[in-house]
Amino acid sequence: MQPCPIHATLRRMSTTPPLRIELSTTGSVNADGQPELKATFINDGATPLALTFWWNRTLEVRDATGALVTPGPGPVAPCGAAEDWTVLPPGGRHERPDGFACTQPAGESERVGWAYTLSPGTYRARFVYQAPPPHGFVQAEPHPQAFVGTVRSDEIVLTVTQPTPRSWWRRLFGR
Repeated sequence: MQPCPIHATLRRMSTTPPLRIELSTTGSVNADGQPELKATFINDGATPLALTFWWNRTLEVRDATGALVTPGPGPVAPCGAAEDWTVLPPGGRHERPDGFACTQPAGESERVGWAYTLSPGTYRARFVYQAPPPHGFVQAEPHPQAFVGTVRSDEIVLTVTQPTPRSWWRRLFGR
């Protein structure tokens, strides 16, 4: 007996998350030689979706051989202010610059933050958004339209170049 094509379509539709993420490069390269990234969040659903970003995102990076690159700890930053929700209407889009790091909340013992320091070369990267985040750390009040689930972008190819040498003035003053 052949499976019903209507039921197969409904099963596929019910497993497709209403949130989609497109990861791209901006065309610019930072002083460390890493391409600047942009994540675009798209609500493909029929109802509004509420999203937070501070600790819901990760970046999966693979080297030229396909091996997963393990990030180091993220830079420590003070925390305490509640994060505001971004609500996407059906069909809505939200673009935000993103990078190769996520801060570690000061005083939090669970590893939340992460950072990549990539050597020059070619890599593949995928953006991952998880709500609630696997580590459980959030700084937002509950929201009735909060997206719940995990979404991965398609992989993109990245080229990391040699870092730009910084003058003694820039090293001293961080510019």
